[in-house]
Amino acid sequence: MKKRTIISSLTAIGTACTMSLSASASAGTAETKSINNANANVITDTDKASIPVNKDILLFNIEGFDIYAPNITYSYDITSANTTEDTKIITYATDDLKADGTPKEGAQPIITTVHSGVINAVSTVADNALTTDVVEGSITFGGTDDTEHRANNSSSTIIRDDKKISNDMTIYVDAMKIYNPAYDPESTEPAVQVNPPGVYRYKISDVTTPETLTAAGVTDGGAANEIYLDVYTKYNPDKNGLMIYGYVLFKSSGEADSITYSSTVTQTTESKVTGFDVVSETETVNMGTQNKIELKSDRYYTYNVKVKKVVTGDLADTQHNFPFKVELNNSSITSSDDFTYTIKKNGTVGSSIAANLAVDGSWTLDGIANAATGLQLRHNDEITIIGLPAGTTIKVTEKNDTGDIYIASAKDNDATALQLKVGEADAADSAVISPDEQAAMNAAYSIDGTKTITFTNNMKDISVTGLLFSIAPFIIITAAGAGLILLVIRSRKQKNGENEVI
Repeated sequence: MKKRTIISSLTAIGTACTMSLSASASAGTAETKSINNANANVITDTDKASIPVNKDILLFNIEGFDIYAPNITYSYDITSANTTEDTKIITYATDDLKADGTPKEGAQPIITTVHSGVINAVSTVADNALTTDVVEGSITFGGTDDTEHRANNSSSTIIRDDKKISNDMTIYVDAMKIYNPAYDPESTEPAVQVNPPGVYRYKISDVTTPETLTAAGVTDGGAANEIYLDVYTKYNPDKNGLMIYGYVLFKSSGEADSITYSSTVTQTTESKVTGFDVVSETETVNMGTQNKIELKSDRYYTYNVKVKKVVTGDLADTQHNFPFKVELNNSSITSSDDFTYTIKKNGTVGSSIAANLAVDGSWTLDGIANAATGLQLRHNDEITIIGLPAGTTIKVTEKNDTGDIYIASAKDNDATALQLKVGEADAADSAVISPDEQAAMNAAYSIDGTKTITFTNNMKDISVTGLLFSIAPFIIITAAGAGLILLVIRSRKQKNGENEVI
């Protein structure tokens, strides 16, 4: 049987973790004074304990803007750990530890056998009563009550572990059902002891599917999907049942691993945790001469896009509001992830408006069909969309609702031309849009990154000639043709007249 070391690497790397059980190897029912460890939880003696299991997701935005959380529900299974009689906790009593947490000279270790958890004694809010050998739990993020959260800047090399979203689920443990799985508090029959005092171990598995992560745009950080819960019990004062006085959540490579106290180990993958949160999923990896801190929590990356309107040419109307339509799509997202957008008009940025992708990953703001959307842009106006999940694309359409003819073009922030299509004409880097025609981007454009799409309408200056070019050329051509015909006829008459006999 392997011996595993549990240390408090989460709060102070290099500080040894200690647990104290005042039970002895020969008298396993003696009371325990305390569990003296930063990540071990001592609770007031109670029949039932409520144990929180935390979950965090690190948030990222390409420009560090505040964003909404992804809409995702994590699923967990709680089962009885498969311990054996060789599964032990080896530690020291509180009185045998020095001030620095190391054992006093000559101190004798305490060895306690760990029992498999009694599944009947465990429940959660999300538990399915039909599954008697497993208890289900869940932690949900996002939703209609969500607010905007601070996000890390994706371009920064430093990740702030406080820029995250946090939630938890509660596991309820009934000590009397550990003592007797058939215990019924309403029954008048005397309770029959089945299980003795001691430590009972449960396994908590993150069973969230990769498809669920993908549907919410969440990236798996690579942390362990299993943690363990040890529940510490002792006799109640009447010795006719059990009470809970503490619990420990920890990571380990196996559910039947023994836990041994050590003051010499500075870092290991086995450590006490508070759930699946950022601190618990922070690991130190030895890189040879130095250690590297890795945050292995799940991550949510988001991006932004801006559509800007520019009007050029001395005769172009810079005060006219051109109707636009913006279409977003992300076929991978089916959890209706939220984002925000603002519209800047005449130099003033409007209020932030919350929106969300549909279950098919699409979203449309159509200022061409509905003026109430406010998506009509004049020179230097723009719409900015913030917090879109990775993989989102955009397609923009503009309508010329003036009486003039414009040359339209669109470019991204790298000055790369985005081809436009008007009606049945071939797509091109620029397009002529006559009154009531629409110019649409020929293809959806990926916004993974900082993106700005600039739509430019240009009207060339006309020359000063004194001629009405809209109709004059046709009149001149017609008159010239008629004059030519008259000259031919007159010439023929004169010729015929010369040949007449008098």
